[in-house]
Amino acid sequence: MKKRQLFAFALLLTTFSSKAQLGRYSADIRALPQDFCDTVSVEWERDQVYVPVTVGGHTYRFLFDTGASQAVVFSGTPLADAPRLSSLLSHDAAGNTNEVDVVELPPLLLGHTTLHGCRATVQPRGIGAKGIDGILGFDLVNSGLSLKLDMRARQLIISDRECCFDHEENATQLRYRLSYHVPYVDIIPFGRKRERVLFDTGSRSFFS
Repeated sequence: MKKRQLFAFALLLTTFSSKAQLGRYSADIRALPQDFCDTVSVEWERDQVYVPVTVGGHTYRFLFDTGASQAVVFSGTPLADAPRLSSLLSHDAAGNTNEVDVVELPPLLLGHTTLHGCRATVQPRGIGAKGIDGILGFDLVNSGLSLKLDMRARQLIISDRECCFDHEENATQLRYRLSYHVPYVDIIPFGRKRERVLFDTGSRSFFS
């Protein structure tokens, strides 16, 4: 069985408290208005989901990547000039560890919903990140929001209502466990073989 492979820009972030200058992971994202359910039109291209995010009147194209623990913006771009908060040690799929800056993004407009307090790591733009302006990570869910992707309708539905999707027809509940702030699920690919795998919308492969 080949090892599960992730995109290099799908970062798993962790914190080492032994270094005072390193910050901690945060999913303190606040959504306004409250008690809402919003629908956002998204793109579906080459088995990946792209979300329009408006910042300061300019619309950016973000990859929605549940394999990333929080947002990513690219060095040398306007969003990377947001106020610096701290740094984190990031671990990529190749096992490399780097200290990266963490910035607090200006309010993000996602559909009719404004997100405050979004943090992002600043990363060099890799080969796999061409055609996108940044990455939205799983901290949207960890902050308490509920998300539904409807790729037939090309829609992302986002809500702060805890039970918003509890009564979906023909739905299957998929429980996950967090590791490095991203979701892992158990699957049985064949026979009695059980695998614990990352639920990663940033990967184009269903399973590898």
